[in-house]
Amino acid sequence: MKTSRPRRQISIRAKLSLYLLGFVVVSLALLWLFQVVFLESFYRSIKEKHLRAGALSAISQIQDSSDIDDTLEKIAAQEGVSFALYNADGVLISCAGTGPQNSLGKLSAQSAQALRHKVLSAEDPLVDLTDEWAMWSAAGKSWQKEHQPVQDLTPRLEEQLGEDGGLPQLQERVVGPTQQDSLSGKGGVQTMLWGGTVQQQNKSYMLLASAVITPVSSTREAIQTELVYISLVLVALSILLAWLLSKKITSPIVLLNSAAKKLAAADYSASFYQTGYREIAELSQTLEHTASELQKIERLRRELIANISHDLRTPLTLITGYGEVMRDLPGENTPENLQVIIDEARRLSSLVTDTLDLSQLQAGVQTLSTSPFDLTQLVQNVVTRYGAMLKEQGYQLQFDRGGSDEGQWVEADENKIYQVVYNLVGNAVTYTGADKQVLVRQRVQGDMVTIEVLDTGEGIEPQMLPHIWERYYKGESAHKRPTAGTGLGLSIVKGCLELHHTPYGVKSEPGLGSCFWFSLKRL
Repeated sequence: MKTSRPRRQISIRAKLSLYLLGFVVVSLALLWLFQVVFLESFYRSIKEKHLRAGALSAISQIQDSSDIDDTLEKIAAQEGVSFALYNADGVLISCAGTGPQNSLGKLSAQSAQALRHKVLSAEDPLVDLTDEWAMWSAAGKSWQKEHQPVQDLTPRLEEQLGEDGGLPQLQERVVGPTQQDSLSGKGGVQTMLWGGTVQQQNKSYMLLASAVITPVSSTREAIQTELVYISLVLVALSILLAWLLSKKITSPIVLLNSAAKKLAAADYSASFYQTGYREIAELSQTLEHTASELQKIERLRRELIANISHDLRTPLTLITGYGEVMRDLPGENTPENLQVIIDEARRLSSLVTDTLDLSQLQAGVQTLSTSPFDLTQLVQNVVTRYGAMLKEQGYQLQFDRGGSDEGQWVEADENKIYQVVYNLVGNAVTYTGADKQVLVRQRVQGDMVTIEVLDTGEGIEPQMLPHIWERYYKGESAHKRPTAGTGLGLSIVKGCLELHHTPYGVKSEPGLGSCFWFSLKRL
């Protein structure tokens, strides 16, 4: 069966270069669109916005103004537009603004009335008259080309647009060639014209507002040239920046990767450089801690294997030795020798069982089977059993009921609580002092009952107390084969009590022995 080859991953340097280059391309595309393609549209939109704003502002202020000329001049200067105000008879009242828009004030009365008619017939407060203005400008071009008098243009314009088309007519005063060139859009210049009505003191006026749109072709060409150079510079800078950033980012990652490979090869002396940025420093600290923990676990694993091997070898050696003696020497086939073989076989079985229990507890596969039972009687049974088994060796086990003869009932997994008490007593027997005294004490506080197991041994150093429950942990002293039990008791105790979610702990001082305890809720 053919295995598919893993896809080659893209490096951070390549990805960063692509991301930066993509960002630059998108940015340049937006610049080209808004500065070149849509430049004229935006320009016209802004000019139209200012023109409409100026016209509406003028209409609003003229209604309450006593000095129309001054009002129009201020708004024209502010918005960059030109105004012309006509009465109902088509007579010019006021004109404001500079430049070619001044021709707004040179309309004939007939033309002004025609425009006023279109403005009044519209529903909106402002009417776009740009097309009418453009047609008048086209007529002006024709006049300038043929050098005809102004008054002879009227029949031609009426013929093109109709008598009632709202056509502005030229006044009998001839518009000068310079003004006419500007109005006609010569050289690409265009004029926007808007009109609206003004009410003042029961009189109706027509306001014309215009603005010039200058050609942007030359501006567009200049911007295009600039954008070409800007694009080249930005692309080059993005590539350079991507290279610098990737080098800055990947250098500590490469060092971490090299150290992590050593860690994977069980070289726990690998050093993780805490340089670069904060995330890399945090990752380095995490890997340093991981390496330290793995090194400690590896050391404890080896010690555990050695200790369990020792505990397994001892009963096997005794069983083998006593068996061979009984086989080769008929006189040695005694009940005492048989009892030694039986005891060592039981110890071996207990070690295997405890190892399996510990493995299951740490794997989280064991469950609780709770039921009410007499905790006092359970503790008494454990103490009695241990006392009978170790009496010949001089051990003295005592059980203090706390001044009460009645039993304390709890609801828990009886088998696991039995394991807890059995292992705590076994641990106390193993590490008690030369007097071989072990005290098991029961205390009742409120709705809780606490079982304490005390020994008279050497005690535990304060810095070691948080670690005695850890997996694979043992003290600094050489491994000691327990008098009873397997040496895995505290790990099993921790697993069983945490499965019950009940409090437990240890109190100890060097030279004063230790007190292991746990509490259960009374029924």
